[in-house]
Amino acid sequence: METPVTHKSFRGLLTAEDRRVVRNWRRGVVIVYGALALIVLGLASLSHYFANGSKGQAATAVTSAAADKNQPQR
Repeated sequence: METPVTHKSFRGLLTAEDRRVVRNWRRGVVIVYGALALIVLGLASLSHYFANGSKGQAATAVTSAAADKNQPQR
């Protein structure tokens, strides 16, 4: 039979140096995952921008051409 696992907090057993190391690791992990999230969001917005960018430019060109036809000729 397996022995039951006890869930204890080991925070009280850590020395000041151990807590500093854990805090620095935690900070590093948050920075890395935060940077990755920003990169993913940036790439998603750039791909969205470039996907709609060509449509927006074409629509502007069509609108400009239609507006030019409605202008009176001198």
